[in-house]
Amino acid sequence: MVEYTIQLTPLALETLTAINDRREQEKLSERIDQLKVEPEKQGKALVDNLSGFRSVRAVGQRYRIV
Repeated sequence: MVEYTIQLTPLALETLTAINDRREQEKLSERIDQLKVEPEKQGKALVDNLSGFRSVRAVGQRYRIV
């Protein structure tokens, strides 16, 4: 099983650290870490300009990871 590397953009990292609720921050980080294994089988395929990317919801549908 191949494990992928996750790279956050500076804006994504800034947004993640700006979340005040530590539990939400941890759940979001855990969901991001889950994308290391078989990310192509997770989430919803996007279309148009974002074709080739996938969207995954996290923390009770509150956040979207692209």
